[in-house]
Amino acid sequence: MLLLLLAGLVSAALAFDCPTNCSCATGDELEYYCPVADAHVTFKGRFHEYAIVHCQGTNFTCDDLPTINFGNSMPLPSLGVKTCPPSILPCLNQALNTPSIGYVTLIDTTEPLELEDVQELGDVKNLVIMNGADRKIPITVINYLKTLENFRMTSTPLSLHSNDFSNSTPLVFLELSMAGIKEVPDDAFNGLERLKTLNVWGNRFSEVRVNALRGLSSLQILSLDSNHIAKMAAGSLNHAPLLKTISLVRNQLVELPPGLFQNLTKLENITIQSNAVALRLHNHSFSNLPSLKNLILEDCGIKLLEQPISGSYNIQHLSLYSNEIEHIPLSFFKDMPSLQRLDLSYNRIKKLDSGVFQALKNLEFLNLNRNHLEVLPDFLFSGLKKLNHVSIENNYLTHISEFTFQGAINLQTISLKSNQLTLHPFPQSVNEDYYTNLNVMSPFENLLELKNLYLNDNSINTMFEDWNLILTKLENLDLSYNNFTMLQQLDFQFLSNKVTVDLRHNNITSIILDNATSPDDFKSPIDYKSPESSKSSTSSILLDNNPLMCDCGMYNLALRLKGYKYINAEPKFVLGNAKCESPQRLNGDLFINVSPSDLNCDLPVEACMQNCSVCEMRPGKEDLFFKCTSKPQFFPNPLDFNAKTISLRLYEQPTYINDLNLQLLNLSNIGLKEITFEPSNSVKSIDFSKNNLTKIPVEFLKLNTTLYLSNNPFKCECGNTEEILLLKQSRYIKDLDKITCENGDKILLKDINSLCSSKRAAVIAIATFLVLFLTVAIFLAIIYRFSRTILVFLIEKGLFPSCFVDDQVDKNKEFDVFISYAHKDREFLTKLLPKLETDFGLKTCVHYRDWAVGDFIPDQINRSVENSRRTIILLSDNFLESDYANMEFRAANNLALKEGKTRVILILLHDITKHEKLSDELKLHMKMNTYLKWDDFRFSERLEKALPLKNNKKFVLTNVFKQVQEKSVKPGLNVHLNSNGQLVNMAIKDVV
Repeated sequence: MLLLLLAGLVSAALAFDCPTNCSCATGDELEYYCPVADAHVTFKGRFHEYAIVHCQGTNFTCDDLPTINFGNSMPLPSLGVKTCPPSILPCLNQALNTPSIGYVTLIDTTEPLELEDVQELGDVKNLVIMNGADRKIPITVINYLKTLENFRMTSTPLSLHSNDFSNSTPLVFLELSMAGIKEVPDDAFNGLERLKTLNVWGNRFSEVRVNALRGLSSLQILSLDSNHIAKMAAGSLNHAPLLKTISLVRNQLVELPPGLFQNLTKLENITIQSNAVALRLHNHSFSNLPSLKNLILEDCGIKLLEQPISGSYNIQHLSLYSNEIEHIPLSFFKDMPSLQRLDLSYNRIKKLDSGVFQALKNLEFLNLNRNHLEVLPDFLFSGLKKLNHVSIENNYLTHISEFTFQGAINLQTISLKSNQLTLHPFPQSVNEDYYTNLNVMSPFENLLELKNLYLNDNSINTMFEDWNLILTKLENLDLSYNNFTMLQQLDFQFLSNKVTVDLRHNNITSIILDNATSPDDFKSPIDYKSPESSKSSTSSILLDNNPLMCDCGMYNLALRLKGYKYINAEPKFVLGNAKCESPQRLNGDLFINVSPSDLNCDLPVEACMQNCSVCEMRPGKEDLFFKCTSKPQFFPNPLDFNAKTISLRLYEQPTYINDLNLQLLNLSNIGLKEITFEPSNSVKSIDFSKNNLTKIPVEFLKLNTTLYLSNNPFKCECGNTEEILLLKQSRYIKDLDKITCENGDKILLKDINSLCSSKRAAVIAIATFLVLFLTVAIFLAIIYRFSRTILVFLIEKGLFPSCFVDDQVDKNKEFDVFISYAHKDREFLTKLLPKLETDFGLKTCVHYRDWAVGDFIPDQINRSVENSRRTIILLSDNFLESDYANMEFRAANNLALKEGKTRVILILLHDITKHEKLSDELKLHMKMNTYLKWDDFRFSERLEKALPLKNNKKFVLTNVFKQVQEKSVKPGLNVHLNSNGQLVNMAIKDVV
């Protein structure tokens, strides 16, 4: 560990060792920009990891290159060389101080690679040539590099010749990609007996001849992607008997000839995708391949499936995605007992025969999306006990047989979205509406393990009973974008207590729920738990985006949203942004914002009198409500509408109310100046609020009628103290705390005994207090505004010396200011330094002048921050790119947080708020503290205010004229004005 630590310290020291004439930068990686003769060479990288050399010009020699110690006399894992001549390679071992390089990448080389270029590289295992100047494979180089295992040549025009590799060092990996190869001759790869991976993709050859791959006896992976291959000879793959994976993506294959894969007993993966022409399969194209596990034939224009697969019993994944298949033969899957995943999506399959999947006993996943299916027949999935996921989306399904899923007992996910399903059985001899009204089961009633059922975007309008009572493991039931119009309590009673039912984007207008409990039984939301409920529900019903009719039918749902529950196991109703479509007065309102008391229903026309504009049933108040211009002649019986009482709003004062049997008579805001009718026991409550009454209605108080009297200009004088006292003592006034006198005083707070006394003395006292208060406030504001100027004047003139003491925290600091900046911002430092030292007379610490040579940099940073009263940060893009500059900020900020003092002064050289490397710590500091801007015309004035006073003293509020007592005292208050402009109590426990 000690050796590793020392190596790290040496590397860190070397990072700052910039060669002569080079410009250097540090960050996530080191960068050296060096003029070399008539050219420039840039070195980037990390010590002991990698180096990237970029040439601008080629007119230089090895002796011109500087030494950049990336290798430190050890092998360098990786080297990249860009736009350089390959002849630079022998120079780089010395320049980078490394004996060998493991991975060499040559990009945009200006000359072909020759043998003498690589003789100094050492044990190279990987060689990559990209966009090279070579026109042929550098066989001499490959043969010389005895340790070379992987060779990749890309984007370099090439021509292949027979026996190019006949005498080469055995490679394990070979890639010749995007090289414009037009032909693969016989024996093109002969001699590569150890080659395991061959990638020849992105070229232009159209044929693979029978002997093109001769000699590849160890080949396991073959990629021929993105060529123009139209024909593959039947025996062309026989030369690679150990082949495991072949990829033929983006070619132009017309057919797969019989015997193409014959005798490839190790072949596990075949991938043919995005074929430019329709691919024709022959019988037994993929037969008798005992190791075949994955067969991918996607987007190949395949139309007919006869019997291309037989005897390949171990296929686990078959994908025929995006072809033109219309029918699957009944015996197609008979030799695929191991198949686990089957993808038939994006085809044109119109019909599936019962039993077509019968042989797939291990099938787990089936995808039939985007086909033309209209019906799913009986027993389609019979015997598929391991089937877990079925997806048949975006078809034309109108009917699913009740026995379709019979036997698929372990199905957990079914997705049938975007079809035309109603899930009702076919009509026979009776009208289809009859079946719509039957309480029938869905086709999924036997799937007891079902967790996810996606039926969105169909034509379903019924909540089936098995979803509630049988599918107890259901977790997701998606019924969005269907035809539901009304829901009732039974629709939400799921035995699964963690199901999410998505009913968004339907046509639901009414949601009828049972009563939570009577509103009179509680004053705050409660949970009413029925005896049948034993555990809490975490289920949710999503109801957003439905055209809700916000009337009394939705009242109980509104109560649920306020916290009242019918049973503890009831699901949570989530309405989100669901809005009311009717009635007009609530149109566009969010339902979650609608008060339950606003959910009312209009009474029938025959129950509404002619002089009444509103006749409503209000479940929130359990009453019938009428709004009329004058007193009606009669009222309907409330019990006929499940109500208990009647409330009446009148717009003119009645002359007689003894014939009314009302819970509430509302006469508010009709301009009443006096009450002309007599009280009655048959009217329980009267609202007289918002009128012009000046006399308290004592007669109504004596009859114990419940009253509302706020917003009336009642007279509060010596002559009506008895009425006021009666009003204050009455328990039948519902808005007593809001009732006021004509001058605005609240009657509840009125002192009866003071009504007849003069208030002149109180007015004078209040006015005097306000004048004194404003005077003191203005004086203190002036003192606070000019406190620093006054403080500096007193210190410099030596006035009241006993009022100042040294700041003990900063007393022994060596410097007044430490300046932290990025090296590239030094021009700003040269302007700031004279101002601090000459104009302000402050002792300043900077790197190049005050740091000890050779000392460890983090120690220098901490010492400079701790020995300075303030740290100035010159904040810029360059600062954010500098690791050590950021370290200086964190050191100063941490010291400030520790001492609870202002230590950091930020000076923004330009706007850096959008810089990607602006740390959260700096963002928070800039948000919580004021910073200075370099281009501010008052910069000098504001900087001076932010800096510490020259003699760093604190102002102490003491009684300078009082004799010091000779005996011990315990001062209760010893207030100092510290260097931050804050008043601090410095009282200590004992003073002698």
